[in-house]
Amino acid sequence: MKSLLKVLFLSVFFILSCNKEKRYSIVGNWETAAVYRIDETGNFRWYEIPSYSRAKRLFNLSEAGSYYFFSDIPEGHGIYNYDYATKKLTLASSSNGSVQLVDVSYLDENFLTVDYYYNAVLLAREKFRRIKR
Repeated sequence: MKSLLKVLFLSVFFILSCNKEKRYSIVGNWETAAVYRIDETGNFRWYEIPSYSRAKRLFNLSEAGSYYFFSDIPEGHGIYNYDYATKKLTLASSSNGSVQLVDVSYLDENFLTVDYYYNAVLLAREKFRRIKR
C-alpha cells in the first residue's frame, strides 16, 4: 500500500512539473524588427524594418521598472508594469503623465510583439528583436 502511494505521489509530481510553461522575461533592450500596419489596399501586412533605418526604435525595459523609447530622437520614458497573467503592458509617461496600455501578443527569448488598440480595434503591431550584449 505504501509503495502504491509513493508511485501515485511521484506520478502526480512528475505530471505537474512537466506542464509548466516557460516564462520569458520582458526586461531588456529591444529594437524594432517589423511593424504591422494597414497598407494602401486597406489590408494589414508586416513591414520589415532594416537595421540601418531611421524608422527603427529602441525600447528599453529595466529591472527597476523604468522604460524609454529612442529612435533618432528620444521618444518617451517613464515607468512600466507588465502583468504576465493578462499579458498587459502599462506604460506611464514621466514627461506628460499619460498612461498607455498595450497587449503583448508574443514574447520569447528573442522577440516581443506588442499590439496597439483603440476602442477594441487593432491599429498596429510592433515586433521587437532583443538586443543581446
